[in-house]
Formats: sequence, structure tokens, C-alpha cells
Amino acid sequence: METPTPPWSVHPRLRTEPSDDAPAAEADSTLLALRAELGELDRLLLETVNGRVALVRTIWDYKARRCLRPVDQGREVELIEQLQRANRGPLTCEEVAQLFEFVLSLTKQSLSFGTY
Repeated sequence: METPTPPWSVHPRLRTEPSDDAPAAEADSTLLALRAELGELDRLLLETVNGRVALVRTIWDYKARRCLRPVDQGREVELIEQLQRANRGPLTCEEVAQLFEFVLSLTKQSLSFGTY
């Protein structure tokens, strides 16, 4: 079995192995800055997903008033294909599909239980 490549060896900003000196690593200004940047991206991702769920709720309500089914499988396939074409990496097309299949599933789960 092949050993997976550790993340620190492929990240463009961190091409060295981690230190055993944890307290020094915690105080490292580069690491702190990277973590702050990641935290901001995580908050943006959360805000975006919450916004997406809210908008899908509006679409489902609109469709319900017109006696349309809330989920359009063809539209979901089309969405994933469009996002795969727009992808510039580092995610692979398969990973883009996995990500958005999860987002679509989570959206349906959230709206099915009335949490939004």
C-alpha cells in the first residue's frame, strides 16, 4: 500500500516537514497568518452555503405555488458539469462532483427538515 503524501509537502507555501517543537510552531507568524486566511475562507464558505440554502428555499416555495417538483435531477447534473468545466483546480473534476453532490444533498436535507 502506498503511503499518502503529507499535506505539508504539497502546499505551495509550506514545503518543509512539520516541527516537533509545537509551541514554537504555534507562535510562528506565517502559520498564524495562514490560519487566519483559512478561517476567513471558512467563514465565507459557511456564509455562501447558508445563502445557497436560503435561495433554494425561495425556489422551492416558488415551485410549490406552481405545483412543480422541488428537485430537478437534470438541473443538478447540468450544474455539476458546468462547475467541472469552470474548475481551475486544485480540485479534480471528480472532487468537484463530490463536493457539489454533498452540497446538494445537504441542501435537500436542510430544507426537508425545515431548518434554514
